[in-house]
Order: sequence, then structure tokens, then C-alpha cells
Amino acid sequence: MTAPAHARTPARAAPGGISRTAGKAAAYCLAVVPLLPVLVIARASTFRIAHLADYAGVILGLGATLSLLACLAITPVSWLARFPSAASWRRWLGLCVFFTGAAGLAVAELGVRTREQAGMAAAGTVREWTGTLIIVILVPLAVISNRVSQRLLGGHWKTWQRRLTWAAWAVIAIHIVTLAAWEVELAFAVASAPLIAARVPAVRKDIAAWRKAGYADPARWLLAGVAAGLFAYGFAVLAWTEVMCGIQVSRLA
Repeated sequence: MTAPAHARTPARAAPGGISRTAGKAAAYCLAVVPLLPVLVIARASTFRIAHLADYAGVILGLGATLSLLACLAITPVSWLARFPSAASWRRWLGLCVFFTGAAGLAVAELGVRTREQAGMAAAGTVREWTGTLIIVILVPLAVISNRVSQRLLGGHWKTWQRRLTWAAWAVIAIHIVTLAAWEVELAFAVASAPLIAARVPAVRKDIAAWRKAGYADPARWLLAGVAAGLFAYGFAVLAWTEVMCGIQVSRLA
């Protein structure tokens, strides 16, 4: 007797099932990456490391910045190619910005308390105030990241999400300037430039027309490559700075 067709298909579909499982496993691993800075600082906090708050400010601050840049990059990518899970990734990366930034604020506050106990001046600096303001902006973003809040806000939640996200980006830009590290400032500007340019209405319409035409224009491919290259360069510099600082802290632990 010949087996029914639906009974024979699982054997042929097995490789596809394996690839989907591997894809999900890779996605879960990738989702953990934005939270690695928090794990590095959590481990370092168990040791007596001098100026840990300064190291944490760099590592966690850059971690939050990278998560925000990655979150902002998802939207133009979804305009160019099919990206079914774009909304889920944007939501998760946005939450990672909040978690990492909140951890950075907690460590910075601990550093302030330590300076106060040592009798040192603890007057708030522009860096400290902007760091706090970033978290203040991210709190409502985290609150409206769930479906219940979005239903309560109706169609307005997207407008609030967009405005608050770019407000956080603006304060992060000011915060980075206070670091007085030109490499970090330049990398942030270079990575941000394509993200801002893609959201110009005329550019967005041009992207939609290019996709509708089947990506036939070589000139637009060149422009897209330049934009992707600029973003990748700035992102890589920030990531490398964060990794080097993390390695230094790990060696001190």
C-alpha cells in the first residue's frame, strides 16, 4: 500500500524544518547581543575596580547607542526588502536601549553616591543630566511598546513613538559631544547620516519608486551601497570602541 501524500511530505520537509529551527536559534542568539554590555558590567561590579562607573558609562552608553542605531536602521531596510519581523526587532531593540541605558544610569548614580561619601563635589554635569534625560524619554517609549498601550493610544502611538525615538537620538547626540572623543562623535554622525537622509520625504518616495521598478537603476544601487557603507563604518567604530573597553574591564576584574 502506498502511503498518503501528506504522510510522505514530512521526510522531504525535514531540511526546511531544520533550517527554520537554526534560523530561530540564530535570531535568539542575535537578540541577546545588545544585552551583552549589561552582562559585562554586572560581572565587573562583583570586583573592586577603580573608576568602574567611568568604564560602565562608556560600555553601557555605547551599547544603548548601538541598539538605537540598529533600531533606526530597520525601517529603511524594510522599505528596500521584505522584512516580516521588522516590527518585532524594532520593539526588542528599543527595549534594549531602555534596559542598557537604565543600567548605565544606575551605575552613574552609584558613582555620584561614591563621590559624595568621599567628600568630592557631586554637582550635576551636562553629561549626567543628558544621561538622565535619555532615560526619562525612553520610559514612555518602553511603556507604549506593548499592544495594550498601543490600543489605548489608538493610531497616535506611532507618532509618539517616532517623536520620542528621535528625541532620544538628539539627546544621545548631545551626550556623545560631552564625551569630547572625536572618534566617537564622528562615528555616530557617520552612522546617523544615512538614517536621517533615508527619512527625507523625497528620498523615501524615490526608494519606493526604485523598489517598484525592480531595483533596475544602477545609480541607486551605488547610492544605497554608499549609504550602507557609511552606516556600517560608523557602527563598526562604535562597536569596536565598546568591545575594547569591555576587554579592558574584563582584564581588570
